Amino acid sequence: MKNIRANKDCIRRFRDRVTRDFNIATSELDAIDAEVGKLIDEAAAEARAAPDPGPADLLTDVYIKY
Repeated sequence: MKNIRANKDCIRRFRDRVTRDFNIATSELDAIDAEVGKLIDEAAAEARAAPDPGPADLLTDVYIKY
């Protein structure tokens, strides 16, 4: 299992390839990761602070009708 995580992890492989083949610095990837993490944290906080949906919202954004 450790070998699979070390050598087959898709994110690690992507990161290795991008830095090797496209000359992107790991610091750039780290900055992107930090920015995305911040956006996720902000979205989660906004969702937690939002009021609970009401009965009228039950069937909004549903793509199938019963």
